[in-house]
Order: sequence, then C-alpha cells, then structure tokens
Amino acid sequence: MGLIQRLKQLAGRETSSEHTPRFALGAERRRHRRLQNVRLTIFINGKRYKTNDWSLGGFRVMAPGNDFVTNQHISGALHGPGLFDRGTYEAAIA
Repeated sequence: MGLIQRLKQLAGRETSSEHTPRFALGAERRRHRRLQNVRLTIFINGKRYKTNDWSLGGFRVMAPGNDFVTNQHISGALHGPGLFDRGTYEAAIA
C-alpha cells in the first residue's frame, strides 16, 4: 500500500462541506478530518519534527528556530507511522 493510500485510510472518510453552513466553526468547515493520535514525521532543513495534527490537506507542526514567512514554500521528506510509509511533501506556510 502506498503512502497516500495509507494516509487516506488513517484519515478515514472525508467530511462533506456541501451542506455545512457558512457560519460553522473550524473543524466543521474542514474538508478532511484532522488527526492527532497518529503523528507523522516531517523533515524541514534536515531536522526532524513530529506533527501536532494533520489531514490530507496539510499539517501543523511546531518548528522553533526556523524563520518562516506566510506563503513561503517548503518541501522535504515525510514519514508515516509505518516502516515503509515514506514520501515527500510540498507545503506553503500559513
């Protein structure tokens, strides 16, 4: 099983935003469910970080010591929870 298929399996079903009111809060507006109990390992500038939470649309990570600016693009290696769940990511800082 590839990394993307494994991540989709971990994320479970996608939530539908089709009938979600505009005034709904945070998680209810999200297209993909955020996961906190399964952590991913990402590499930024050669350093390893664990995600605080993630979904198929992105991840949140605390990476002190890095000087990022909004909309800055980063990329690197991504390791999933399994031994062979590895790949790469491309992200924009939010």
